[in-house]
Amino acid sequence: WLLSLSSLFLVRYYFSFGQMPWGGDAAEHIAYCMVASRAFSLGEWPIWTNYFAGGSPYLQFYGFLFFYSVGLVDQFCGDIHTSLKLVMASAHIGSGLALYGLARLERLERPAAFVAALAYVLGVWHVQQVLFMGRFPLALFYALLPLPFFFFERSRLRRKRMLSILCGGISLAALAFTHPGYAYWATLFLAVYALIRSRWWSSRR
Repeated sequence: WLLSLSSLFLVRYYFSFGQMPWGGDAAEHIAYCMVASRAFSLGEWPIWTNYFAGGSPYLQFYGFLFFYSVGLVDQFCGDIHTSLKLVMASAHIGSGLALYGLARLERLERPAAFVAALAYVLGVWHVQQVLFMGRFPLALFYALLPLPFFFFERSRLRRKRMLSILCGGISLAALAFTHPGYAYWATLFLAVYALIRSRWWSSRR
């Protein structure tokens, strides 16, 4: 609860009045969210070409999960900027909670896990990419990033092992559906992490 309240205070800038900034890559992301919201409101499933507005880089770098999330939330809010703020703030707070869960599963003491989670929430690059550079979908990516590692650690526990493996696969897929390029590197580092941890378990050190 302390981490949740602290994170809510630390990301209060998401709740400022007015529109989200349109600088950097933000304009294309806001447009995609509007397209998704409009399609949902018409009872349609939003499918579009990634060449829309942003050109070929969007074909490689961004998935649909963030835009769908904002579009669904906007069905209740009715204001795309409020919906963006809610999704991004929730993701930013959730990123700290996810990392806290991973740290605790790694048997860190609560104060150490708390500091690790706050460091993740307060990371300069975390805010720099999302808000200053306008790469809004990365707010969701950073929230999802600790989850494959978390469920890998959970999978070594016999209780609910298959559920952990299933959730780990879903979280990896969610990363790919948010940002395929970053998901590739996340999967690579997860494999390295899994190899190191598996050797550590086998040696029982």
